[in-house]
Amino acid sequence: MGIGQKFARLLQYLGKCSETLMYHDEIASAVRWIGQIESIMTRIHFHPNQVFDESKHVIDVVAKEYLEKSYR
Repeated sequence: MGIGQKFARLLQYLGKCSETLMYHDEIASAVRWIGQIESIMTRIHFHPNQVFDESKHVIDVVAKEYLEKSYR
């Protein structure tokens, strides 16, 4: 299974977690489980942009959908 397929599967699983009544606990459990799998862990240096410029940055519609589901 390629990394793209793994990521798609992860997003699908997290999406299912976000639809449960106890979504916070389900997502937290999934994150703990992922943290135990060292083979998929890599260092990621995240430097968020301080300003969102619509001419440079694109909104990820799939990520936006998952975020909207998590707030319901």
